[in-house]
Amino acid sequence: MLSFDPRKLPGDPFRVIGKLGCEAKRGPYSMAVDRHGMAWIVYDDGELFQVSIGDASCERVAYDPGATELQRFGMGFVSDKPGGTSETLFLSSGDGSHALWTLDTSMHGDASARGGASQRVRDAGAVVARVLRPVRVGTLSAARERSPELTGTSEAQLFGFYPVRGQPSFIQEIDRATGAGKGRRWQVDATLVGEIQAWAFAQWAGVFYVFVTTRDARGELDSTVRAIDRATGRERVVRDHVPYRVTGAGVSTCAPGRER
Repeated sequence: MLSFDPRKLPGDPFRVIGKLGCEAKRGPYSMAVDRHGMAWIVYDDGELFQVSIGDASCERVAYDPGATELQRFGMGFVSDKPGGTSETLFLSSGDGSHALWTLDTSMHGDASARGGASQRVRDAGAVVARVLRPVRVGTLSAARERSPELTGTSEAQLFGFYPVRGQPSFIQEIDRATGAGKGRRWQVDATLVGEIQAWAFAQWAGVFYVFVTTRDARGELDSTVRAIDRATGRERVVRDHVPYRVTGAGVSTCAPGRER
């Protein structure tokens, strides 16, 4: 598990937090970070964990996709209203349906109050975990062959990075009520060559950060970090030949949504 601090650019913004202690059979697929500073990580097999960004320790979340069979998804927390203190976790389906979902993470308990321990409820004298189930919101109509990775802001805006094969990838705001694309598209294609193998997405202070691993015609992998300015649309490669294959990135809605 890594942290990425854009304030340290053009120096090295990465710092190793530690090895994920999650008892999972597969690798991590996506990540989001809540207002309490806890990461939510879904694995390739659909297992969901809450992870400390301080030491990478894990706690399994009682997640049940139910009849939705929603196992792999991108995700991002978004403030419920501009400047608000409540938030919602949005999920983008990774199964080709391009569905947008929400997950009520408050059912898992208040991390600030429980210090990372799972909230429990009593049922007939037994202590059981509350099970989280996704609720479908709409369809990500801007998606093509792949659903987007998500990031949210304190301004109650949800954005998606849409990786596209053979054409420019792009970023666009997503209507939280329907899943439809809204307004401007920021293209991410200045030097993005090769087949996209892994991608992650987050925002900080008015800048989108896209983490991409591509495979070239010779089969070699290369990872880069790209910064796209929301105001100007300017794209820059801020780190190249990154020695990590980043599959998930998250940012708290406490982070600045615009440059200060």
